Amino acid sequence: MKKFKVLKVLITIIMVILGISCISWFTWNLGKIFLGMVSAGTSETKAKADQSGSVILNLPKVDFWTCQIGVYKDKKKADILVSSLKLEGRKAEIIKEEPYTVALGVFNNKEEAVRQGNILAQEGIQTWIKEETFPALHYKVSGNNIGKITSLLMIANSILNGAERDQVKQEQAGDVQSYFAGQCPQDFQNLKAMLQEILFREFPNKESDNLDRRDLLGLYAEYKSITTKYINISK
Repeated sequence: MKKFKVLKVLITIIMVILGISCISWFTWNLGKIFLGMVSAGTSETKAKADQSGSVILNLPKVDFWTCQIGVYKDKKKADILVSSLKLEGRKAEIIKEEPYTVALGVFNNKEEAVRQGNILAQEGIQTWIKEETFPALHYKVSGNNIGKITSLLMIANSILNGAERDQVKQEQAGDVQSYFAGQCPQDFQNLKAMLQEILFREFPNKESDNLDRRDLLGLYAEYKSITTKYINISK
């Protein structure tokens, strides 16, 4: 009788463990299922539905100039530099890993980056002007929230490639607000919040009513983090 009770308890424990494992597996795969990599190397931004109801999304490469500040093998050192710069009100980010590369600013051309580099030099911050390129991607998006996911990725890509917010709103048929209503997958929450801040924040005057390119490095880091979760870019 005692052996039977022990066996029953063991079976119950095993079933609970299996149940938790199944839930964890399902949750992990649920987060992956909506975004699958098809190929790299496309050049045109568009989303096109296929016969299965999925959307084929082309994201052009992201190409801009930035002010590189430091390169470290140790991530802790890079984090310390980023934290110290942010305490000064600067939008520093780690944009590459192994080695960890810290940079400031997103600029449409080398001349703009050089001007900012000269300003930083006068403030005692040494920089190296570098071109940053992230490859074009070709995704198949399926599952729930297809429209929201594709729109967020397309908007982020457009902004990082130099589009101003009025242009972005026009490209999205003027209904950009709808993309930020309701819920979206957890992986996209930070991207959604960043885009909402960039597109709808109030400026002190009309002359500054455009995208401040120095603020966009955080958006780039988030965009890169999301897309590289589904493909090894080095391959």
